[in-house]
Amino acid sequence: AIESLYLHLDSIAVEKGQYVEAGEALGVMGDTGETDGAHLHYEVRVAGKHLDPRDVFEVISHVDENR
Repeated sequence: AIESLYLHLDSIAVEKGQYVEAGEALGVMGDTGETDGAHLHYEVRVAGKHLDPRDVFEVISHVDENR
């Protein structure tokens, strides 16, 4: 399973497991938890293993180019 996590949001506009379209708002960035200001903490996990999101975006970019 592939999971993407968006943390420190002030509000959430989607439900867990919901499919979303490109450009759809997922929530509003905030400063919840122990933070020094508003920001987004973004994580990607595959089968429970953390991945560097930059690597994921690179793969997606190559897939889109080859469609």
